[in-house]
Amino acid sequence: MYISEDLQQELDFFKRTNEHFEIEAGKSSTEVKNATNEILYMAMSASLVMDYSEDGFFENFVITDKSISGRSELQIDAYALIETESSKVKQLHIFQYKLYANDSKSASPVELLNFATFVNNNFVHPEFLEKPSDNEVVAEIKTKCDEFLKGRRDRRIIVYCHYINNATGIYRNNEKEINNVLARFNADRQLLGFSIQVYGVKEILELVREGKIQVGSESLELVNEGMYSYRLEDNSKRESLGLPKKVIVGMCNVNEFIRLQNKYHHNQLYAENIRLYLGDRGNVNKDIIATITSSESLWFPYMNNGISIICDSLAIGNTNAAKHVQTFTLENMQIINGCQTVNALYSAKYGENTRDNFRPANVMVRIHEINPSQTDFKMNIIKATNNQNSVKSYSLMANDPIQIRIAEVLRKFNIIYDRKGEGKNIQGNQMIISMVNVALAYRAVYLFMARSLRSGLGKSRVFQKAEYDKIFNGNLLEEGNEKRTERKRNGKKRIIVGATGATGQPLLLQCLRLIREAPEFESWLVMSEGARLTWSQEMELPLSAAESLADVVLNPEDIGAGPASGSFPAAGMLIVPCSMKTAAGIRAGYADNLILRAADVTIKEQRPLVLAVRETPLSPIHLRNLSELSMIPGIRIIPPMMTFYHRPRSIEEMTYHIGAKLLEPFGIEAREYRRWNGII
Repeated sequence: MYISEDLQQELDFFKRTNEHFEIEAGKSSTEVKNATNEILYMAMSASLVMDYSEDGFFENFVITDKSISGRSELQIDAYALIETESSKVKQLHIFQYKLYANDSKSASPVELLNFATFVNNNFVHPEFLEKPSDNEVVAEIKTKCDEFLKGRRDRRIIVYCHYINNATGIYRNNEKEINNVLARFNADRQLLGFSIQVYGVKEILELVREGKIQVGSESLELVNEGMYSYRLEDNSKRESLGLPKKVIVGMCNVNEFIRLQNKYHHNQLYAENIRLYLGDRGNVNKDIIATITSSESLWFPYMNNGISIICDSLAIGNTNAAKHVQTFTLENMQIINGCQTVNALYSAKYGENTRDNFRPANVMVRIHEINPSQTDFKMNIIKATNNQNSVKSYSLMANDPIQIRIAEVLRKFNIIYDRKGEGKNIQGNQMIISMVNVALAYRAVYLFMARSLRSGLGKSRVFQKAEYDKIFNGNLLEEGNEKRTERKRNGKKRIIVGATGATGQPLLLQCLRLIREAPEFESWLVMSEGARLTWSQEMELPLSAAESLADVVLNPEDIGAGPASGSFPAAGMLIVPCSMKTAAGIRAGYADNLILRAADVTIKEQRPLVLAVRETPLSPIHLRNLSELSMIPGIRIIPPMMTFYHRPRSIEEMTYHIGAKLLEPFGIEAREYRRWNGII
């Protein structure tokens, strides 16, 4: 296998930082520290293209290549079936590697077609096969998939093909043929998420060093007609002020961005916006889809916030008078705000239920040409354009003052804090620790989330804004604040706040606000998927409004979190709103998620459990469940019923009153809670 000097350096670093993990490779299974360069390259490149690291990766990655594992593998050299943030979705990553003796080779369109067709036939459309494959590796993967699906229609597996070599990936001589191969599977990509990616060593090294694959040169057509003419600001003579060299504001047809979305994988266009290879791409904005698929599509450019782009260079191209457009060429473009918009547009155009009604419209675009040396301006414009987003870029946070301070402190103990790849040039046995591992360790010890150390999901959460701010608290920069912070947390009473899919999300927000106002209490929030869906329907505020009020936000599937144990200290639990499904689960002791398990623990420890049950009308089954629950010591059933004796003047006052009532059993006295004092 050919290995360049640069690649060898990265493989050595990968080996040092993961030396005690084991790679499953059949007869060649081995610890990372003893692995050959072939196995190291396969593992390192796989972890990069999946953005899945630490032991969560090594637990799921399996090498099946015949020459290495001794197994009969046909087209599949490795695979990984991994979790996402949704309990109903998993990702199946399938790999084919071409490891050459020199770097003169390039990706073969024929081999890529054979590989992609094989994977598509066996794992995306097995119904097209005359008979199932009897290959042992295929059978093993299908068994794991079937164990997860269990015949349930609400579960699905998204399949990814990764074709990787150690030479050249896509370049000008094979680009057209490879794009033709990719185009054959466009329908499955658009409808089922089936993805095919091609990587050469250049792309793998870019992922290692930059956390992204550079887009290169791309073009955008902006409308150049009447009221939609673009505006150009040229600051090339004022660079000393730290301004972007050029800024263009104008209108662009949405099909331009749908074209880019269809061409590039997420990590290329959005590397400065969100983390690589986002497994949980989030709910596409239903309002955007509704607008672009209705007669209101003409309103789209006025209703949408637009798309913000940064690039290394921006050049004015040709004018097409017939189409009334002006072409601009962008080098290394990045969409720093508008990921949700582009994904929603893509979903609307190709979604099974929306594509027939899709109506192209214009969208506002802001393009900033920023010199790569203008790091401060780049950081601030990304923050400004994404201040409503919950995810911060990993590379951006490396320059956060607290990260710099942590590096300085650890250096005193001869420990290298790997913020921006500093550990790669370290020789010998000097200890190296990454930003992610520091965050996960803090989570495990101080936030009682040890399970995050055993799951790739932990990494995906620690750099979301709410979680990041809890872990890397800016106050800790001040000398001596560590102990004060610990005493403050230990002195507070914890209320576990569960939220389920019943209507009533404004009550959840109100309760979190009241707990935040009570100096002796803190809230640990667990929201089910149903609660998040209902929130999007009932609330104008983003979900981060609730998460930012909570002291700790927990994953409802994290059955190993602190509240799942009776030894975890808590003042009690509130479920608001509480669906009848959740009430039934509590009554039956069916603790299959963290909300139900925490409720079960609260009952057995005889702590207060308040259920804000929400349903109307109530069936005999509902009433029977609530009747039995009401007889269990510690449980209080407080339906959020309207009261009028305090003369509410708005829905907000009603919500406040009910929220105060729900928190009364925990000893929280809301300032403006008006009690009944008798008829005067």
